[in-house]
Amino acid sequence: MINLEDIREDLREGIRQLAGSMQMNGAGRHDPVREIFAMLGDKWSTLILLVLELGTWRHTDLRRILIRLSETERISQRMMTLKLRGLEREGLVERKTTADIPPKVSYCLTDMGQNLMGEVHGLLNWVERHRVPIQQARMLFDDGEEL
Repeated sequence: MINLEDIREDLREGIRQLAGSMQMNGAGRHDPVREIFAMLGDKWSTLILLVLELGTWRHTDLRRILIRLSETERISQRMMTLKLRGLEREGLVERKTTADIPPKVSYCLTDMGQNLMGEVHGLLNWVERHRVPIQQARMLFDDGEEL
């Protein structure tokens, strides 16, 4: 526990409020706030959500599109399956299987996933609006690192 006596008086109330909010919404390792932010920050999940926002995709077509869109590397079959299962677990993606032989598997966003995408686009827009200052801050920081 934090000893508030060690914190400047003008910051104590803010720390109390932050600690209370974390206790209610995100103190635990597996609380949704922590896992959703970790998921959005990983290498593939946000890109998968952005593609699924466009519509329903069969597994193989989704992987093909992700490979074409990613400039850094190819997503493996295993990694894509893991990411889709994680997104499904959080209630953001729905997996649909047909009764055909062989069965056809497709994925789409749930209503909650669609709702999240509005927030994701807000974050993407924020990054785009601040692209230049972010790049400038990086250059200043990196220049200072070389001292």
